[in-house]
Amino acid sequence: MVDLVAFATSKHVSAAAINAGGSGYAADDILTITHLGAWHDCKIKVLTVDGPGAILTFKILDNGAFSNRVASVAINAAGSGYVAGDIVRLTTGTYTEPCKVKVDTVSSGAAATVSIYETGGAYSVAPTATGGATDSNVGTGSGTGLLINVTAMTGLIGTTAISATGGTGSSATFDLTLTDTGWNCSQSEMTLNNYSFNSITDEKQVVLEGSNVGGNEPFVAFRTYTATVGIDTFYGVAVMGMDSYNNGLSLDSQTNLGPSGTPSNTSCQLIMLDNAQDYWFAVTSRYIFAVVKCVAGATTSYNTLGAGLLDVMATVTEMPYPLYVQGTAGNHDQAADAGGFANTGPTEAYTTAGGYSAYLRNIAGNWVGINNGGSIYTVAPISGAVVNINVVELDELAQNSQMNLHNDNNTIVSSTFATANAVIRPTLGANEILLWPATVMGCPINDTTSTTQNSGDNTSLTLMYGEIPGIYWCPATDSSGSALVAEDVIDVGGQDYILFQNAHRTERYSYFALKRA
Repeated sequence: MVDLVAFATSKHVSAAAINAGGSGYAADDILTITHLGAWHDCKIKVLTVDGPGAILTFKILDNGAFSNRVASVAINAAGSGYVAGDIVRLTTGTYTEPCKVKVDTVSSGAAATVSIYETGGAYSVAPTATGGATDSNVGTGSGTGLLINVTAMTGLIGTTAISATGGTGSSATFDLTLTDTGWNCSQSEMTLNNYSFNSITDEKQVVLEGSNVGGNEPFVAFRTYTATVGIDTFYGVAVMGMDSYNNGLSLDSQTNLGPSGTPSNTSCQLIMLDNAQDYWFAVTSRYIFAVVKCVAGATTSYNTLGAGLLDVMATVTEMPYPLYVQGTAGNHDQAADAGGFANTGPTEAYTTAGGYSAYLRNIAGNWVGINNGGSIYTVAPISGAVVNINVVELDELAQNSQMNLHNDNNTIVSSTFATANAVIRPTLGANEILLWPATVMGCPINDTTSTTQNSGDNTSLTLMYGEIPGIYWCPATDSSGSALVAEDVIDVGGQDYILFQNAHRTERYSYFALKRA
């Protein structure tokens, strides 16, 4: 969670240009641009070079996370009532994430030594250098009066002639364009370290506010948790959204918080393991997405989290609530590598454990569950496929990279494979792959004959709410029949996409592609 917040609230390299091509480089070299204020480094892949090895073309693999952060602190006034381990927040300056300070040792309740806790924050205007005020709104302790001297800031990485390291060559520099990622946790209680669940009192709670040109900004929240069932312990992050945020109210009291503030069988959550795990983040100003690779024994499961606004197919007035949250499952107390359809992914959207894995805030303003196995709210193009489609036929469909759009079951794949209302079959070149936007839809429940919707918030047979940003259904074979596997990077029109499984499933139709950088 610390990493995700730092990534979402920092600036990223949105564009780069060659300042000096250097020499001695080779195609496929990976270069790193780093800085003291980098929570993530920027990664660049060399595409072409000239004879002496100067870089001619490249692509950005990782946009990085750069900010002006607090680098070191000291005590100005020790205050009173503190205990070792208390965490306070610097209250001055302008920031998208506040700097937290940990009280390491005390003397009779007065702070004796302190250190930076987590990231050092993300600042556009630095906090007060001498005697800066603090508060305990980030969650722990009840001490008062601690004043902090900020003894160093990292500064922000420059934008002209910035050196890159790595690869086979030397002396390459780049001109950078830095852009805000678009999220902040700057209101007073948006980042806490004392959420209590299952008798554990130091779980993390974060509310992030995104940005949305021309409409209401999204508010999403995350709570880490540990659940115990018998001798088994499970770990995860509950995902939720809300219409707005009032810092005078607790998270559970926020307006239209959904689907559930408490990890349960009516919430959705990312389920993880308690060990080192690889992960990927993709963040726009409207949507946050994460993939975590959970390796346990013989099973590898790619579990996911998503929250924010869909890319809608209507105006803000016509569709004011395209808020969408998605996790691994609807059951918080299960294994990250659970078999069967207990865990699921963004394009599969089907789970047999607990409630729903994803929820939509629909036009009526209600939180409704998404289930490709029999809900009126589904994710196309494989809506209904899990329970209604002959697996052999679906596997063949994926292998051939052909899809029918909007048939009589209002999903791209029909349970009867009847003639589609419209047929879209892109002509693919050699070694190309079909990418289909993951589209959240409303449709009847397994009904191929009705002329009116069984239930829901629209009388038409099919209502497209919007596309999940940067997420695409794709087959795990290209048009030549060559097999692909999780973590493969595919290039479509010069844009990279990373291929992942929906949870642990490896059927050719069970994959999704995540748009990169």
